This record gives sequence, C-alpha cells and structure tokens, in this order.
Amino acid sequence: MLGFIYYHYYYHVKSKILCFLLFFNLVWLLLFLSSLVIILLRKWSNNKKQKLPPGPWRLPFIGNLHHLIGGGLPHRVLRNLSQRYGHIMYLQLGQVPAVVISSPIIAQEILKTHDLAFANRPQFVSTNIIFYNNKDVSFSQYGDYWRQMRKICIVELLSAKMVNSFSGIRQDELSSFISSIHSTRGSTINMTKSFSVYELCYGQGAQSEVRQVFKGKKNYGEDIEKLTYLNLVIKETLRLHTPVPFIGPRECRENTNIDGYTIPYKARVLVNAWALARDSKNWENSECFIPERFENSSIDFMGNHFEFIPFGAGRRMYPGIQFGLANVGLPLAQLLHHFEWELPYGVNPKDLDMTETHGITASKAKDLYINATNYKNDEEL
Repeated sequence: MLGFIYYHYYYHVKSKILCFLLFFNLVWLLLFLSSLVIILLRKWSNNKKQKLPPGPWRLPFIGNLHHLIGGGLPHRVLRNLSQRYGHIMYLQLGQVPAVVISSPIIAQEILKTHDLAFANRPQFVSTNIIFYNNKDVSFSQYGDYWRQMRKICIVELLSAKMVNSFSGIRQDELSSFISSIHSTRGSTINMTKSFSVYELCYGQGAQSEVRQVFKGKKNYGEDIEKLTYLNLVIKETLRLHTPVPFIGPRECRENTNIDGYTIPYKARVLVNAWALARDSKNWENSECFIPERFENSSIDFMGNHFEFIPFGAGRRMYPGIQFGLANVGLPLAQLLHHFEWELPYGVNPKDLDMTETHGITASKAKDLYINATNYKNDEEL
C-alpha cells in the first residue's frame, strides 16, 4: 500500500515539474518572440522615419548577402542592381548597413559636399591586425592623427621632389627589364595581367609618337610630358579598367540626408568608381577603348570630375597619384620605343578574356601572352 502511494506521489510531482518547465519554456519563448517583434517594429518604424534608399529584398540575418554570392564580380553585380533600384541603393550585408553609389552627382554629394560626414573608414578585424590597430594613413579614423599622417606622407614620401629622386632607381630597374625582353628574341612572353599593354598592342598612335619624341635620346624622363597621345591612352585605360572598382569605403559619422534619403549613422558607403566610368549617360560608347575622347577635354582624374575618379576624391583621396603615374608612363613609353608588339599568331584581340580579378584591385584575370620583336631602328642596339 505504501509503495502504491509513493509511486502515485512520485508521478504526481514529476508531472507538476514537467508542466512547470513547459510553462517556463513557453514564457521564455513568448518573451523572445515579443522582443524580436518589438525590435523589428522599431527598426521598421525608424526606417520609415529615416526614408532609407531603395534596395533589393532582404532575408533575415544575412540581409542582401545572397545577391552577392555566386553572382560574379561585386562591382558588376552592384552596377546591375543599381540599374534596377537606383544610383543610391541600400543593402544590408548581414548586420552591416551599406549604401552603394553609382551616380556622379550623388558621388559628388558624398565625396565633396558632405565629405566631412563621410570621412571615416569602417573598422575591420583584418586591417586592425595588418595595420597595427589601423594606425596607417589609409584606414585610420579621421582626426588629428590622420591629418598629421597624411601630411607626412605627402611632404616626406609622395611629393614631386621625392618622386623625382627615385628616377635613377626606376631607370635602372626598367633598363634591366628591357634587357631581359631583348634576350627573348621574339619569343612569346607573359606580360602578367596588364590592361594597358593589351590596349597598346593594336594602337599605333602612341608608338609613333614615342619614337618621334625619343628619337636619338638616351634620357627619356625629361620628355615624358610631351607624349600627349600616350597620356590619353593612360587616361582611357584608367577609365575602362578602373584599378580599384570601389574607392576606399567610407563610414557615415552621423545621419546624413543625401538626395532625399537618410544615410544612417555607421553605414558603410561604397562608391562604385568602375560603374561611374562606364555609365553610358556620361560617356559615349562607354564600353569601348577610345583614347581620343580625352583630347581637348578638361576631364581629369584629380578628383574634380566625379564620372572619372580612379583615385577617389575629397579628403581621403589617394595621395600618391604622381608616384603611381611615374611607374606607369615611363615604362610604357620605353616598351613602345624598343619593341614591336603583337598578339601570337591566330589570336584575335576580340577573343581575349578581359575579365577582372576578384579583390580590392582589379587586374586582368588571365595572363596576357604577347610577342615582342626588337625594333630595327632602335639606336641603342
């Protein structure tokens, strides 16, 4: 009898405990769901009040990441999305709000008119590790430290005087490179992933100009500015094959109204320089390589014309433009002066894959193999 009572009491208590646990779990579930609903409602309400830019549909937790996975190169995917949703487009990349700019007018608003509101860089774990808590000039936050670092870079490292001081080293390295190509004796060589060399392969204007200007001269550096057409080719290469498709990402320092939309605090702003440079509204035959488009044109890449900003614009514009150009113009001029360039027999230029690589910089995805024949009238041979 006692055993029966004990057995009945045990199961009675056990059932009570189970009911309590079930009720407790149900309460926690309801609290969690209600909190989630409140958060979503607040977010929805804030979004309504802020009037965020339009954008594609989002999934819970991952936001718009599914639009970027497996869809191709990010700058091309986002250009295509902007053609549907607008030149100022809102994305949710996981938990990170992002705004993509694909219009010169709006780019000017971000990089010039409201430049101070977008002067910060977003902080990444990778850059924190690589650049010692983002102490470099590229990723440090806007402020006194960044201004001092930029001043030091411009005055002590990247000034015209400093760029010219390295001319001897550049010439020595270039002479060694030219000699190594001479030694190939017409063999097919790999010019890595250079867009500019490819474009020069079937453009004779720059080569004729180089040989005329450099005829009988040993020192090329002084006359590089006289190469008018070659400079047009460099400009057009920077336009059609923008080296950094997204100029350095900005982070919004405060809620800012752009074109009637609110860019929220801490949102990351990506200016698609690649899309700006290929916008048919601003460029005739935008997908074609036409250096002559810059002839008698005031458009330059110094951050004043927002349809063409391969080096960025505003406070965080790339400070080493002159240094970079010095490493492009002279090598190209000497390659054109010393060699005849042509694609291997049977290769049609239209069949070459001109796709860019994934990454921060966009070089040619596939190597360029090309025949270099010594120029017969080269007086140095």
